[in-house]
Amino acid sequence: MTPFRTLVFALLLILGSSGQALAQQPDPRMLGMVITNPELGSYDRSLETALSAGVTRVPLTFFWSSLEPAPGQYDDSVLAVAALYYPALGLTVDLAVSPIATNRLVVPEDLQARALDDPEVIQRYLALLDHVLEILEDAHVETLLLGVEVDAWLGEDAAAWRSYTALTAAAASHVHRTHPGIELGVQSTTYSRLATPANWETIDEVSDFVATSYFPMDGMNVRDPSVVADDFAALTQLYPNRVIRVVEAGFPSSRANGSSPELQAAFVHALFAIWDEYATQIVSITLSIEHDYSPSAVSQIQRFYGDPRPEYAAYMGSIGLRSWHRYGEPKPAWIALIQETSAREWVV
Repeated sequence: MTPFRTLVFALLLILGSSGQALAQQPDPRMLGMVITNPELGSYDRSLETALSAGVTRVPLTFFWSSLEPAPGQYDDSVLAVAALYYPALGLTVDLAVSPIATNRLVVPEDLQARALDDPEVIQRYLALLDHVLEILEDAHVETLLLGVEVDAWLGEDAAAWRSYTALTAAAASHVHRTHPGIELGVQSTTYSRLATPANWETIDEVSDFVATSYFPMDGMNVRDPSVVADDFAALTQLYPNRVIRVVEAGFPSSRANGSSPELQAAFVHALFAIWDEYATQIVSITLSIEHDYSPSAVSQIQRFYGDPRPEYAAYMGSIGLRSWHRYGEPKPAWIALIQETSAREWVV
């Protein structure tokens, strides 16, 4: 949902300490988490808290336009820190370099009017990927997403799907050749996967895994956590021979969304219960997010995605497993997470 943000001094703090030991999980599944800070917290403390809950991988998401603010001119400020920060901790990085961010096209301004399969767009995107992967050469980048919930922007536009698919195919071919150890995918919404799977067929042919987000919502209202089992059964049955990565999973706790802290905790329990049933196929799940977004961050997200609805603000402001206020008290959902990871011996 959000690009990685941190400060250089946080890097120095972690590199200068022994750090939090990673859990040695007895099964091959891996738990990820979008790391966010509380009001009085820091990234290094938030990351340490996540690691203590059994997290072993973190998403590192960039929009194309943020990395290339001018043609051929790259902003490496965050990349350079990440290149040192994550290897020092032995964390797996799930990288995303996306031309589409849900309902927004986020290519550089000078490419906005071009189709995504335009040769200039493809050439610039491949050059960007080369640059990013060179900077992160020493990081353990295991996966690379070539888009984030792209179905929200592509919609029902068949030409747009063809154009984006061509860009994806070119990028996948290029990265498979230059970095054969990195697995590639494109993040969908689960609804799009289940409702219009034909849109994904050609993209899936060049992808190494099925990538999807999972937020069980009906509009801006939550669905009962009991639906998680049926949704995961439908997803795995649709892709019986494919590896699946749930690259974002979350559930708000706000009553404005028909939810509660207790329902959010029930979602966590339901998620882990069904994950056990499909443990060999769903190899990783990334929880989104650790701490609630701050009120100012919620306002920024609303402006970026163009959604002023108070229900959307409530959703974005309560999606965390811990609160934002002060030092970020754990919600019942965080307690549920600790219970689930402890039961599987995923915590140190």
